[in-house]
Amino acid sequence: MAFINYRASYTIVILLVLLLLIRWYSVDRSTSLSFPNKYQRDPRPSPGYLQRTGAQELSNFEDIEPYPKCTHVLTLLPGGRWANTVMEYGSLYGVIKDHEGFRIKPVLNDEMKTNLTEVFPNLSIPSFSEMGCSDKDLPFVTTEQVKAGFLKEKWEHPILSLPKYWLRDKYFIPAIDDLKQNEFQFHPRLVQYVERGLQSAKEDFLKTRPGLDQVIFVGLHVRRTDYARYIKKHNGTAVTEHYFYKAMKMVRDKFGPSVVFVSATDDPKWTKSKFSKFPDVYFSSKMQMGKIDPVHFDFALLSHCNHSIFSYGTFGYMTSILAGGHVIAANSYTVDKFYAINYARSERGQNWTIMKDPTMKISLTNMNHFIGH
Repeated sequence: MAFINYRASYTIVILLVLLLLIRWYSVDRSTSLSFPNKYQRDPRPSPGYLQRTGAQELSNFEDIEPYPKCTHVLTLLPGGRWANTVMEYGSLYGVIKDHEGFRIKPVLNDEMKTNLTEVFPNLSIPSFSEMGCSDKDLPFVTTEQVKAGFLKEKWEHPILSLPKYWLRDKYFIPAIDDLKQNEFQFHPRLVQYVERGLQSAKEDFLKTRPGLDQVIFVGLHVRRTDYARYIKKHNGTAVTEHYFYKAMKMVRDKFGPSVVFVSATDDPKWTKSKFSKFPDVYFSSKMQMGKIDPVHFDFALLSHCNHSIFSYGTFGYMTSILAGGHVIAANSYTVDKFYAINYARSERGQNWTIMKDPTMKISLTNMNHFIGH
């Protein structure tokens, strides 16, 4: 009886194996090996893939399957407001430029690329969708690792991400000329609106200035609202209107009666209460024409001025760089936390002045070439 049970069990096993084989060969093998779409493809290489490629293959990833495009790719996690993303783009662009020869491919978050191209339509860094790569579950590379040369070594993942709020003067400042010439070119429609606004302010101003036929536009960016908390976090104090009054006087003394101040702010009520008394101040809200994002318009407007005054923050910092000319920025908190001070200390900052609020008492060291002591 035991022998009979054994034979029956053996027969059942054979039948199950045959059924599985029939099922296996009935499936369309060609479709079972394909990916439904590019986003479902796992970007992580297998251990065998890493062993096959080796460190010496890193510079030739374009010839390696199965990840010809999505390998040796560097991105970043966008953080902050509009101007932060502009500087983050510049920082990523700069770190790639600093690592020329290592064939690192930059790529942007899809939303970040979409937002930036509304203002700068000719950006060269592609998005994940444009490159055909996945941006899911990416490991981060730290600033310390970048400084230590990590990007020049073997990567254990085909795509790496820089952390959120990665704003780095070390890489951004050396790349500024390339960025201004090739990347940060404003959309023609936006430029048209800005030029109309400036022309309108010019015509209105010259009506009250007999004998003048030209004006000098000076951007005036007033950053307040939530930034006051950020400054307090770094043991600083927000500037008062007296900082701006002093800076405006300096500009008038330097350039004469043809100066027109173009004011943009995140606190219109406070700004108008402090500056409406000056006939040479024009507010961006009154200059905007056409249906366009006010933030984009203000950014482009300030960037098209001849010179700049700003308090602090990435918005005023970036527009001052793009505008060129002479720049006055405020010192109101720790020196090592302020991008404008780093820029003023660089060889590009010869026309930059860091000035304190005359109502404040701030002690600075090694700042003798700055005014307002």
